[in-house]
Amino acid sequence: MTRLTQFHTYTFAYDQDYRDNFADVLARTSRVVGVSGGVDEFGGGVALSEVGNIQASFFLISEDSRDGMTTLRDDLKKIMGWGVKKLWMQPSDPTAKPRWTWARVNNINIPERRDRHTDLWQKVTLSFQCADPRWYSHPSAWLLDSGEVLDDGLTVGGYRASSTSVNDGSSLTLTNNGSTTTPLYLRFDAESNAVTNLRVSLRDVSDVEIGRWRFEDTLSAGQILEVDSTALSVTVTDTTTDGRYDAFNPSKGNGFLELPSGTNTLVIDGSFTGNITLYADYLDAWR
Repeated sequence: MTRLTQFHTYTFAYDQDYRDNFADVLARTSRVVGVSGGVDEFGGGVALSEVGNIQASFFLISEDSRDGMTTLRDDLKKIMGWGVKKLWMQPSDPTAKPRWTWARVNNINIPERRDRHTDLWQKVTLSFQCADPRWYSHPSAWLLDSGEVLDDGLTVGGYRASSTSVNDGSSLTLTNNGSTTTPLYLRFDAESNAVTNLRVSLRDVSDVEIGRWRFEDTLSAGQILEVDSTALSVTVTDTTTDGRYDAFNPSKGNGFLELPSGTNTLVIDGSFTGNITLYADYLDAWR
């Protein structure tokens, strides 16, 4: 079964009860006077997600003596002061890659009962809150023994997708192996060429356009344009790095693209003097 494995440097007991609300949404359907049923306030769009909550129950076991339980309880309570850290989860499939989210401890419940001999077997219930209720993983991530990902800045082993021959009308296929949308990072290297009014469109598995933006300036030779949907940043880099929101025009949606589950396609247009290079990176994401 699904289980939590680690929060920052704290490792959890193997046997535990687990639940989360990552599949909950804030549905809003309101009654209208004189009309049967109601009106969906989100129209035909996707409802917003709830704040993420994760709960796990397990036992602390003092194998040597009752005195040892005090140290086990104190060590667990230390995680309250760690703030937002990476929380790891192992899916029910033991061969599946571990997944992680960013979480904060919300509550630690340690009820002591003499008749249950809790100085030897102490049941604990932990609750976490997550601002982003998604589990993430990477198909080629390098996992260290501690459960940490080596450079999860998404560049170890190369980008998820790239093309050195991007020009007007080019396309790039991107596959999200998860079950929900995931933020997309894009990097355009002009190298020895240039592009004016670069346009990027994202089309889903049904070839429906779900997002589009245009860079209303010229990306000159030697410059790099980065659009990061996680950081919500737009930068142009040559010898310096500056925000370029002034030239970033979200033509459909908010411009910061997120890949739905499945196979998606990026379509690139613009006025090119020659081929430029595109790198795309992202994590697989699940609810």
